[in-house]
Amino acid sequence: DTIAANRQVELKVVGLHNSSLISESYKKGREEALALLGNTNLDFSCRTNESPISSNIPQEFWMEEEEWEILEASSSNEQSIERNVSILEHFLSKALCHDCQTVALSNQLRNEIRKYVSIVSKHYHAVNFHSFEHASHVMLSASKLVSMLPSEHQQEASSLSDPWLHFSICLAALLHDVDHRGMSNEELSIENNPVSVKYGSQEYMGSYAECNSIEIGMRLLERSDFKLFRQAIGDNCHSRISDLILCTDISSKERRDLCKNRWETRSSSNSGVARAIVDHIMQVADVSHTMQKFETFLKWNQRLYRERLAAYERRDDANISHPSDNWYASELGFFDFYIIPLAERLDTSGAFGSNVVNLAEKAKNNRARWLEEGKAITQKMIASAGNAAVKQQLKRQKIVLKTNRKKSEVELTFPEKLHLMMKEIKEEGWTDMTSFLPHGRAFSLGNIVRLTSESLPRYFGQSRRCFLERQLKIHGFTEISSGPDEGAYFHELFREGRPDLAAQIRRRKPL
Repeated sequence: DTIAANRQVELKVVGLHNSSLISESYKKGREEALALLGNTNLDFSCRTNESPISSNIPQEFWMEEEEWEILEASSSNEQSIERNVSILEHFLSKALCHDCQTVALSNQLRNEIRKYVSIVSKHYHAVNFHSFEHASHVMLSASKLVSMLPSEHQQEASSLSDPWLHFSICLAALLHDVDHRGMSNEELSIENNPVSVKYGSQEYMGSYAECNSIEIGMRLLERSDFKLFRQAIGDNCHSRISDLILCTDISSKERRDLCKNRWETRSSSNSGVARAIVDHIMQVADVSHTMQKFETFLKWNQRLYRERLAAYERRDDANISHPSDNWYASELGFFDFYIIPLAERLDTSGAFGSNVVNLAEKAKNNRARWLEEGKAITQKMIASAGNAAVKQQLKRQKIVLKTNRKKSEVELTFPEKLHLMMKEIKEEGWTDMTSFLPHGRAFSLGNIVRLTSESLPRYFGQSRRCFLERQLKIHGFTEISSGPDEGAYFHELFREGRPDLAAQIRRRKPL
């Protein structure tokens, strides 16, 4: 309040004011976030030019093992949301303070930020690696790296100290894998997925999933219930966020060459140096598990293997190699040709001033342990994933219902199987095939090729579209012919979350 008065700042920004009140519902998340970021002082007022996080930041980027264990054990989806909200609030508050707009965020704006993060979390699918948990991990790593950047008066490259750039990095980390289906861009293209079709022109450089994530995150921000959040950000971040998300597509040769060229041709200008460095900060955050504790690396390595295995099984193509064939050696190559060179470039960039980060040293240590222990670990991981796959397959094949009255097994009816299929498709994150509409009273068909080739045989022993359409017709489903739900199928007893009602649907008697 004193700073605002001394500067004679008229706080005109809608929804922003100098209230020192902090909603009780966010305190725990903020305290946890700031403790993990290196400072337990819960100060979001930005009363000085120093970041409340970076003022007492440890000299090492990497958390102690105990801190990671606390994070892993306590990171429920709700706690991850609170932590992500806290990080966004901190960097947004700092950016607005830098512009002399405000000293604190209003409760209404905080509520919008929390709602935004919560909705974003729901757009992530239950895949093994590219999940909301991964995005939260990347966001926490990115915020820690950003907090280690010297303050504006400590470094010559003032563009790198821009607080709006710091906020953009954190928001990009949150959004960078939204709606990821556990498939590579190459696999999306092979399947002719609608996302690959939509972003198929050369200008997108094959970054289908990344472009889709950008559109979802930015379109969500345009909703009327995020008016204050959108006004607070203004036009400061959109292009930066897009660029940062796109640079995480390391499978695209064009993207890799673009980032490499920016690094090699970075000029002495502040903006040129900053652009090259923030690319590297974002890329390091995205693979930060490879530069942290070996146990953290193994956790995410196993998740990535299971995700690649699921993608392999989904394609069922004898011409492609099994993920296990070269997993051990490919991880060594990933360290040698991407991780370690990336870490070394950022280490030697001078971006962190006197702070010692030692990214490359951590990566080399993990590489050395993987070289020594990786073969045995890979064998155990493959066996574990195989056992999990067998259990899942048995679960999928169990499409009989035991009734308490008859004490016998009764085969599910078509509507019951259909309801079960849609429930499990949603759980697996493959809602591009079919899904209920938001109101839950009708459902739509999406990627009919995948639906008929993957799910129909599993549940019905059929792979023809005409079978599905005929069964829907004889069980009384109608196709909506007009209005916002046009093209969807409806039955008064077929509703999301109500398998008991689906069991009451009967075949129509022939006329």
